[in-house]
Amino acid sequence: MQLERRARTMVLVWLLTFAVGAAMADARSLSRSGADILRKTAEIGLGAQRPLDLKRFDGAEVSALRRPPAIDEASLLRFLQRADPELSRAVEAADPTLRRVILESLAGAQAIERALPSNPVRRAEIVERGGVDLLRSASRSEDGLGTALILLDGSIRSGRLQDDALAQFGRAMSSGGDAFARAWRDLIVPNDSVAQIGC
Repeated sequence: MQLERRARTMVLVWLLTFAVGAAMADARSLSRSGADILRKTAEIGLGAQRPLDLKRFDGAEVSALRRPPAIDEASLLRFLQRADPELSRAVEAADPTLRRVILESLAGAQAIERALPSNPVRRAEIVERGGVDLLRSASRSEDGLGTALILLDGSIRSGRLQDDALAQFGRAMSSGGDAFARAWRDLIVPNDSVAQIGC
């Protein structure tokens, strides 16, 4: 049992190391106003019970995803319009790149909410640790997302992984492409006990 856990942890570390090595193109820092809009949008998508920590978003580097997820921007804007008309206007008025980042993050927040429906406080903590990278990549909604988030969060809480492991996981999902998705799906998700490592 211990050997299996160690093997899964080694595979996870390898995948995260792969994420760090992946190049991020066209990175730029998120302005404070952009970070605030993104934070508020993520709170709505997560169904957050408390405000997210702005420090986790302010000044974050954002870049174009290697394979942008297929998101329905019109549907996401309608969702925002119903939830917070003022915020929706701010998102629509943002420059196209920032608007795309915000809508990808909203789609990711909704995917995280669906993956972890029963614990809104833990969802918020996971998103704060993962930041923009995790939110944007979660919009891809890979199989096993909830398991991955619980595993990584639990490993961070127990000190087995660094605090930025969730952000690294997000970068790996967005820049690692199919190779990362296959490795995650084939090596980590099939182990039924994997979720228990992080619980």
